[in-house]
Amino acid sequence: SRVTVTDASAAWGALGLRGPASGAVLASLGGDPRGSGPIETGYAPVRAVPAAFGDDWLLLTPAEFAAGLYDAIAAADPAPGPAGSLASEALRLADGRPAWGLDVTDQTHALAAALGDLVDAKKCETFLGSGALGAAKPPATVRRCFVVAGDDARPQAAAPVLLRNKVIGTVTSAAWAPHLGQMLVMVQVPARAGAGLVVDAEGQERALEPR
Repeated sequence: SRVTVTDASAAWGALGLRGPASGAVLASLGGDPRGSGPIETGYAPVRAVPAAFGDDWLLLTPAEFAAGLYDAIAAADPAPGPAGSLASEALRLADGRPAWGLDVTDQTHALAAALGDLVDAKKCETFLGSGALGAAKPPATVRRCFVVAGDDARPQAAAPVLLRNKVIGTVTSAAWAPHLGQMLVMVQVPARAGAGLVVDAEGQERALEPR
C-alpha cells in the first residue's frame, strides 16, 4: 500500500511546558498530568503530549488557536514564564537527557545513551529493535551528565575530558542552568571511568562531579 506524507507544519502550533510546575499548569488548563490526550482550553482544541523524561509537555493546537493558547498558559496558576531554547537545553541536561544529533545518533546504542531504563523488555518483547537490545553487550562508552566545578568555566561541545592528564572522552553538549546555578555537561566517556574526571574549558581544567 502507498503512504502519503504531507507537511502540515504551517497548520499547527506547538508550545512547550517545561519544569517542575508544568503538571500543575497543565491541570489548571484542564489536562491530566498523569497521561496524554485532548483537552479544551477556552476555544482552543489542544492535544497534550508528555515527554519521555521529566516534567515536560508539548501542547499541539491548530495554528489559528496558538495565540489564544499562549494567553491561557500565561494566565494559568501557577503562572509560568516565557523561556527560549537555552532554558529548554538547561532543563534537558538537568534531567540527564541526551539530545538527538548532539549526544546520540543512529549509531548510538540505547544502553550507551543511558536510555535502557525507558524500555520495558518484558512488556515490549516484539518492538522493532528488541532483538538487538536484548543481545547487546555492556557498552564500552556511555553518555553521562556532570556538573562542572565552579561557576566561571564554560566548556563547549567537543571539549576534551581527561583522567589523570589523559584524554578519555569529549563533551557532547553543555549549558548553564540558572535555576541550579550550575554548569552542566553531557560527556561521552568509557563506561569504566569513575571519579577524578576533569574537563578542559578553554585551557582551564575543572573537576566534573556526577549529577
